[in-house]
Amino acid sequence: MKKENGTSVSILPWLTLAAVIWIQAIGSTNTDFAAYSSELKSRLNITQLKLNNLAVASDAGKLFGWISGFAAARLPLWSVLAIGSALGAFGYGIQFLFLVRKISSLSYAEFFLLNLLNGNSVCWLNTACYVSAMRQFSPADHGAVLGLTTSYSALTAKVYLALAHLVLGRGADRRGFLLLNAATPAVLGLMAMPTLAAMGP
Repeated sequence: MKKENGTSVSILPWLTLAAVIWIQAIGSTNTDFAAYSSELKSRLNITQLKLNNLAVASDAGKLFGWISGFAAARLPLWSVLAIGSALGAFGYGIQFLFLVRKISSLSYAEFFLLNLLNGNSVCWLNTACYVSAMRQFSPADHGAVLGLTTSYSALTAKVYLALAHLVLGRGADRRGFLLLNAATPAVLGLMAMPTLAAMGP
């Protein structure tokens, strides 16, 4: 805390805002489904309709977003963020291992459930972001803060494309998007957890 004109000013709201913006920019992992969907279709040997259903499953996972809101009212926000990161890391990680043939077989139903899990992980990340932003700023600022942070979620597909080019190289295997979807929110979530933990319950 520093003094400014005789009043105390905390930097925690601004650290929280920066963390929330980063999480929002990488949190909508289901937006890059098209980048690796052809590999899924080929490896699972499924029709286009079944592939479309997998995309729908990812969105349908958000129907269970109320669970993250329920948890946020009872758990510390850092744990809500940790749960969201873990769900995404597990769901996308298993899919990646299947596509690179480290896991020999997954049924279509198992893939469908993993996509539900992936979609739900986004809700946990968003809930941690929204609640932390609302706790750090006055009610008069909630609209502006949430509008600003939410707008960054539209950048997720571009952020992952840039990351893929940086980490995997141009023209790299599209399956790498699944690895990035699993690892990036987990890494940034770990980096943001101390800021959310500093807020207290």
